[in-house]
Amino acid sequence: MLLAVLAQQPPPQAGVRERLARAEGRFDACLDGRLLTVVRSAAQPPPTWQDLEEVLLSPA
Repeated sequence: MLLAVLAQQPPPQAGVRERLARAEGRFDACLDGRLLTVVRSAAQPPPTWQDLEEVLLSPA
């Protein structure tokens, strides 16, 4: 599990459910304001920051 507080508020993007769906089962991520929570299976490799950005900040 990763718990992080981002330095800046991210831009408003797609809803959390849409973002979680795009993680394709590799990890679950929730971005609530500046608070980022990521949970993954121990059997899966940890996501990179690029993976997180693609899932959380890419337009729908």
